[in-house]
Amino acid sequence: MKKAFCLVALFVFITISFSFASFQDMAKFIPANVNWVLRFQNNSENYNTLKGLPTGDLFLNGLGVEMLVEQQINQIKFQQEVNTDALVKLIETNGLIFGTITLTASDIEGKKPERVIKEEMRKVINGLGIILPASSSLDDVKVAIEKVFFAGGQIESRIYNKKTYYAFRSNEKDTLFLYPTAKFYLLVSNEGLLKKCIDSYTDLKPNILSTPYAAYIVQDSNDWIDGFARVSDKKSPADLLIFRGYFAKGSYIFDMSSRLKRKYLLSEEEVKRCFASPLKIIKGLSTEFQGAVAVNIKDLPYLLSKWKEWNFNMPGDISIQDIKDAMNGGGAIVLTFNASPTSTANENTSGLATPTAYFMATIKGAKGKQIILDLISKHPTKQVSKYGGTIYTINPDNPASSTVVFLDNKRVIVRLSGVDEEYLSDLIATPQKTYGETEFFSILKSVLEPNPTFMVGMLNTKDIFQKALQMGENNLIVFQVFWGNEGLLHFRAILR
Repeated sequence: MKKAFCLVALFVFITISFSFASFQDMAKFIPANVNWVLRFQNNSENYNTLKGLPTGDLFLNGLGVEMLVEQQINQIKFQQEVNTDALVKLIETNGLIFGTITLTASDIEGKKPERVIKEEMRKVINGLGIILPASSSLDDVKVAIEKVFFAGGQIESRIYNKKTYYAFRSNEKDTLFLYPTAKFYLLVSNEGLLKKCIDSYTDLKPNILSTPYAAYIVQDSNDWIDGFARVSDKKSPADLLIFRGYFAKGSYIFDMSSRLKRKYLLSEEEVKRCFASPLKIIKGLSTEFQGAVAVNIKDLPYLLSKWKEWNFNMPGDISIQDIKDAMNGGGAIVLTFNASPTSTANENTSGLATPTAYFMATIKGAKGKQIILDLISKHPTKQVSKYGGTIYTINPDNPASSTVVFLDNKRVIVRLSGVDEEYLSDLIATPQKTYGETEFFSILKSVLEPNPTFMVGMLNTKDIFQKALQMGENNLIVFQVFWGNEGLLHFRAILR
C-alpha cells in the first residue's frame, strides 16, 4: 500500500514538474514588455469537466454549440481535403496567448463601433502571439493553416538570426508567421513581434521570466486559466488585472481581480461600510424575475468620494449627491425573460423576447421622494395614481425615449426596457414566492465567496431556457464583486 502511494505521489510530482517546466520554456518566447498573458492547461480534460456542469451541458450540448463546431471542422476537412486533426491536437493540452496592446477606455470613447472594430481591434490583433506544444508534425500544421485560413495563399520560409520561420501570405500581404522549435510552435501576426520573440527565446533580449509577472503564468496551479494584464490607463483605479479560471464548489469560476493603486485602497472599516452584502435584495425578489443585479446603493457615494480621482460620471441628470440624499438602502436591476411564440413553415416554436428590466431602490422618505420628483419634473410627464403610489410616464409623446417611473413614499422603480407597465405590479405587490424560499437561493449562497461584497448578480438560466426551449436543469450563472485579501477587488463569474 505504501509503495503504491509513493508511486502515485511520484507520478503527480513528475506531471506537475513537467507542466511547470514546459510553461517556463514556453514563456521564454514572450518579451518582457508585453501587456498581457493568458495560460491554458489541460484543455481537453477541463473542457469535458465544463460539459459535465448543468450550464455547460446546456450551452454546449443542449443548444448544439459543440455539434455546430464539429460540423464546421468536418466540412473544412472534407471540402478542402485538409488534416484538421493537426490543428485540433495543438490546442488539446497547454498553451500561452499574449498581447503587446490592450484597449483602454480612451481608445474606444467617442468612436463608432465600426471604427473600433476596423482600427483599434486591428492593432490588438497585430500584437497577438500564441505558443502551443509541437504535438503535430510541422508539415501537417503548415498545410492545415494554409488551407484553412489562407486558401490560395503562399508559404514562404525566411531566416532571422539563423532561425527559420514561415510567413503565410494572402493577396501578396504577410498575414501570419510561424516559428517552430523541437518542442513548441510560435504563431504571431506581426513579423516585427516574431523577431522580438525569437530574440527573447535565445536570451538576446529580456523575456517575461525576468519580470515579477512571471509568477502568474508559471505558477504551480491546477487552474484551467491563469494570467495577468497590465493596466496602462492612467485614469483607472487599478494598475494590474489578475485572471483565474478554475473548477470549485461544483461550478466553473472565472475570477478577475484588480490590484488597486495605493490611493484607492480602503481600510478595513471602509470595506465594511462600502461592501455590505446586497444578497438580501435577491432573497426577497419575486421568482417572476429570472435575473437581478443587486448593489448596496446607500454607501456608493462614500465609495466614489474615496475614489474621486476615478472621474466616474453618473448617467443623465443624476448626481452623486442626489444618490446620497435620496437613497436609503440597497438597489437592484431586475429582469424577466418572457417567451414569445415564433412560427416556421412546419411548426410553431417559442423563443425569448427582449427582457423586461427595471431598476428599483428604497428612498429616504419625503426628502428622497422630493429629490426624485425634482428629477422627473425636468421632463415632459404624464402621471396616474396606481398601486398605492404614482406612475409617471416620461416623454409620453416619444415612445422611443419614453420610460415609466413608479414612486411612493418608500421606493422608486424605473423601467429600463420593456413595454408600458409590464411586470411592474410583480415588483410592487407582495410576491407569491420569493427566491429566499427556493433551493435556488441555497445554491446561490453556497457558490458566493463569503467576503465583503458590493454587488451580486444572478441569472436563473434554468427558468429562462425552460420558458424558451423547454430544457435546462439546475442552471445558474452568478456574478459577484467583492473585496479580497491584499487589497484586491474581485470581479467573479460563476457557471453552475
